[in-house]
Amino acid sequence: TCVIVVLPPPPNFFPPGELPPPFGFSPPRTGTPGGGGYDSISNFGTSPTFGGGGPTLETHLLNYGEGGAFGLARHSPFPDLYGQHIEVAFLKRIRDEQAFASPADLAEQIQRDIVLARQFNVNDSVGKNK
Repeated sequence: TCVIVVLPPPPNFFPPGELPPPFGFSPPRTGTPGGGGYDSISNFGTSPTFGGGGPTLETHLLNYGEGGAFGLARHSPFPDLYGQHIEVAFLKRIRDEQAFASPADLAEQIQRDIVLARQFNVNDSVGKNK
């Protein structure tokens, strides 16, 4: 799994005329330089379990180690995404952001979110090359 954290999103993070997504967890498609694409799960919000703060975007590329989605061949080696521009396309929201009693409780919920995200990505062909 590759984790990308943008803290805080810069002023030009969202395209002109587009509103940020509502706070919560989503299973977006994430595009990388060179045309790579990955199923992912993202949280856009304030991280209330860890005391909150300004909005952040955290995206986990679920199949990064598998070479990506969209019918692409495996990357070898996997692209280094540090400092690169990526595109996160929010397609659906799984749940609202919420505070958990502990980081362990949050981690358990994220695992359930990943199961839902994988189901969504399998059943939805938006953005996938066939």
